[in-house]
Amino acid sequence: MSRKKLGELGLETTAPRKVSRRLLEEKAYIVWNEFVDILAMSQYAHLSTKQRPAHLVFWYYSEVENGGHMQYFENRGTARITETVAALELLGCSCHAKVLTGAVTQLKSKPRSRIRSVEEYVETALQGEFDRFDDEYAKCQPTLDKALEGYLARNESEFVLVGETNDPEVLERDAKMESVGRQVMKHMKAKFGRDYRF
Repeated sequence: MSRKKLGELGLETTAPRKVSRRLLEEKAYIVWNEFVDILAMSQYAHLSTKQRPAHLVFWYYSEVENGGHMQYFENRGTARITETVAALELLGCSCHAKVLTGAVTQLKSKPRSRIRSVEEYVETALQGEFDRFDDEYAKCQPTLDKALEGYLARNESEFVLVGETNDPEVLERDAKMESVGRQVMKHMKAKFGRDYRF
């Protein structure tokens, strides 16, 4: 269903972010940052059908890169595994889809209870139950960040719209982004004693 039709039904959807041409020319990475912000901060139910696969792949990528499949299952659960496997396939990551399918089979092979403490998490992780899946994941090509970059390039208008600098919404967003950028650089200088450029 289109974003317009969902809106007509009173259902909230995540609209593409607007950025100005000027900001885009100054900071080419802004499209990627807006893409990641949508994927990380939006609820699945509020995303369009084109945005959802990237959201699922982003969270699989983020969790596995940070703490392996065990962390992915612990933090994300298994409610959207079928959709995530399909999203991996859609993005051209059949190797990752196969790895995730195998890890899910392992996960469901025995009864489990929710991990309740850091100590319990560490103890469980040290058993290495999902290590082979993490190793297989690391060998897959393309990497998920590259697959997400490609998906963004093919579907940019679902995530980011480039606006003219006279659009009040774009001007307000540019000003906020520049302010946040200055605050981050000030913090980095205070913390590390030198200037950083992004």
